[in-house]
Amino acid sequence: MDHLIDATAQGYAALAGAAVQVYSALAAAAHLAYAALAAVGPFAVVACLAACVVLAEAFNKLERTDVLACGLTARERVVEALKALAWGLMALGAGGTLVLPLSANLPPDLRELASACVLVGFAVLIVRTRVKETLPGQAGKAESDDFTQTQIIRRR
Repeated sequence: MDHLIDATAQGYAALAGAAVQVYSALAAAAHLAYAALAAVGPFAVVACLAACVVLAEAFNKLERTDVLACGLTARERVVEALKALAWGLMALGAGGTLVLPLSANLPPDLRELASACVLVGFAVLIVRTRVKETLPGQAGKAESDDFTQTQIIRRR
């Protein structure tokens, strides 16, 4: 019986030693993460997270955009081309935002270029929306959708 108690005590001691090592490793990782966050700043972390979301959505939109699809009118083709241009610019800007913190030797103008790509891409999306609204059958669609949603909410 004493042999079993000794083995259990040794097992608990080994487990406690492993727990201390895991805790030490986590503390070191937390210290490194804090140092990295302090070096780049919290806004850079938020910008990188936002850039990941924008980049994922841009890839999603670009995958579903087909400028050369059969049966599109000239105006619908322009709308698709504007969509591809806008999301391409936003992907370029988001990618630049993700890459710039990793490379310190790049000129600071590239950060401005990444920001400009995202803003120009967003502006092109606004223009695309206005062009799309002028398509036959599309005028007033947004207003009717809002009206339908309002009716549904009032009925509840």
